Amino acid sequence: MLLLMTPMLQETKATMKAKQLDITGAVVSAAALALIIFAVLQGQAWGWWTAKDPSVALPGNLSPVPVLIVGGLLLLFLFAKWERRIKDRGEIPLLDPDMFSLRVFTVGNITDMVESIVLGGMLFIMFVCMFAMPYIRPIGKDEGDADGGGEDDPISEESENGGGEPPEDEGPEEGT
Repeated sequence: MLLLMTPMLQETKATMKAKQLDITGAVVSAAALALIIFAVLQGQAWGWWTAKDPSVALPGNLSPVPVLIVGGLLLLFLFAKWERRIKDRGEIPLLDPDMFSLRVFTVGNITDMVESIVLGGMLFIMFVCMFAMPYIRPIGKDEGDADGGGEDDPISEESENGGGEPPEDEGPEEGT
């Protein structure tokens, strides 16, 4: 079907010629995202508003996390201004600011972001549950057993006998 439809496709031509990569835009956007991500990763250790660690405390015992996030957001704003300037000069921006005026593009990105947050949350919960499983004791097992097995546990019987051999039947006692 694809081959049959090929003659109907119209070839598109680039409206602008790429002279070089927008290095400044790439550096500014990378720095902005790095600041925001680093701040979120350090939020638990440094504290979200008040500093937990005095070695990183800012004046007033403020944590550097909100300062880094605001700095990253300011850099993202500068990135948007820079890309608009590049586009107005007739060069190719790293990210065309006019794309955000398209409803399909904006709604698609918001939908993708929400989906990624939900998926990330589900994967996090699965990860936590998988690590909690060894500590969950089955119902009806002795509390003193670290592995949850009791006296009738075949795994513990194998380990007492030295491996995969079944336990020997002792038979009736002598003298009875």
